[in-house]
Amino acid sequence: MASKLEPPPFVGPRPLRTGELLAGRGAEVQQLCDELIARRVVVLHSVAGAGKSSLINAGLVPALRKVEFDVWRPIALQANVEGLGELPAETNPYVLSAMLCLEDELPARARRRPAALAQLSFGDYVAGRPRRKRFADRNVALVFDDLDDLLTTAGEAQRRDFFAAIGNTLENPKLWALLVVRDELLAKLTLHHRQVPTRMANIFHLDRFRPDSAARVIEALAAQGERRIDDVGALVTKLVALDDGRGELDAAEDGMLDLLALQVVCRQLWAAAPEGDEGIDVDAFELGTSVSTVLGRYYGRVLRTLVEGDVEAEREIRLQVAATMAPGGRRVRVRRERVDLDDAAIKCLRGFGLVDLYEYAGGEWLSLAHARLAEPIVASDAQWLRAHSPTVSKVKGLLPGWSKRGRVEVGEHSVELEGMSWSEPPREASDEPSWLLSLTDLDGKPVVEAATSTMTTVSNPTASTPEALAQRQLARRLLEIDEAGNEARLAVALISLAQADSRWRAAARTAEGLPLSLDD
Repeated sequence: MASKLEPPPFVGPRPLRTGELLAGRGAEVQQLCDELIARRVVVLHSVAGAGKSSLINAGLVPALRKVEFDVWRPIALQANVEGLGELPAETNPYVLSAMLCLEDELPARARRRPAALAQLSFGDYVAGRPRRKRFADRNVALVFDDLDDLLTTAGEAQRRDFFAAIGNTLENPKLWALLVVRDELLAKLTLHHRQVPTRMANIFHLDRFRPDSAARVIEALAAQGERRIDDVGALVTKLVALDDGRGELDAAEDGMLDLLALQVVCRQLWAAAPEGDEGIDVDAFELGTSVSTVLGRYYGRVLRTLVEGDVEAEREIRLQVAATMAPGGRRVRVRRERVDLDDAAIKCLRGFGLVDLYEYAGGEWLSLAHARLAEPIVASDAQWLRAHSPTVSKVKGLLPGWSKRGRVEVGEHSVELEGMSWSEPPREASDEPSWLLSLTDLDGKPVVEAATSTMTTVSNPTASTPEALAQRQLARRLLEIDEAGNEARLAVALISLAQADSRWRAAARTAEGLPLSLDD
């Protein structure tokens, strides 16, 4: 039997790679391959998590190479030009990104600097890109596998220029292209149909898995690892019952399920099974109610495995990942040196399919392995920090008015600790700092909105009222002021992570394990 130390057949949330087993998609691979060969320019779309990238990497790329296409590296666009040197002012970062993605597939000695590439049109770059002699006469297949940033964050002029560059390039009859997009961005993509040959008339939709297909996929992958999952039918029923966690899909209504959820759940079942057991018990694992819940719990379990009970280490990893790779609940690509995590942590996160480390523009870059991970990671952080906040744990032991309900009571007044955020308003004439405290109820509202609607200022910060005293006492315990009188630095992250709060993102970047100041 295969050892659990060997790579499991279920890869987790990352897409499959070329050479890995793509089970249950043989018909779709053949249909897409035939469509692309016949139509030359095809748009592939599906919901997030259906397995577009896996279909391309493990299915379409080998199929096209089998019929002697020269398939170049799939292009994932990004607008981040950090560290690329001085570029012409008119550089379109997305066109440059496409060239850099393709350039990094070449041997290091053949690569050009970003500034040199920025001088070229995309068509000139493709025409002059070095090719192996045996591929020189083959038709080229270009795969634009991630157009999300272009369609969601780029300005209209940048999008127009990008598709003009792609369209002009595709006038070459020896070039084929696949454009890949999520369902909700298809309309934005097709606004540019006039700029592309065939006017994006050829659309291929990738469905999620039907239950019978999903069962065969699970059985095939488990068999590859020389094990079996008991009662696959029950597992598939649970997977079908998951909604997408974002209010966009209810899987139970159409009876379909995501490859993403299937891979993540089965990866956890595989890891939880005792060593030596050939069968894996489905009933021993609680899925939750949504794909987002599944992803968030998976992230938490991986971190617990990584830190082995070290709460501070887990806090630092959560802050680093969220601040650099998932700010505001959105996947961001970032240079490796910007992420303050050691190589062992990165290796673990990669091994569990959570993070992708890749070469781009002559350096190493990091991103979440799947865009669907960003929001569940931020939500997982919020829940974890509420349960493990050093603020709460310190104040619990130090303030005599602490109650189990999360209040500090002073006389007839009480201050809620759950959901507290804070900032320092302008100093008044008094040497005594004045504090602005925000108290939220955390009833499902984003922290930013809740904080804005409940912001309370102590009108006289030096007053001796019980409420003012309580707020000043808490403020002093939660914030550290340096002797030079500079503005306050957050000593800990907010108890509840704001999903789109710029103040939290700044805190995550600057909170470097500062100790709590516990003196009055």
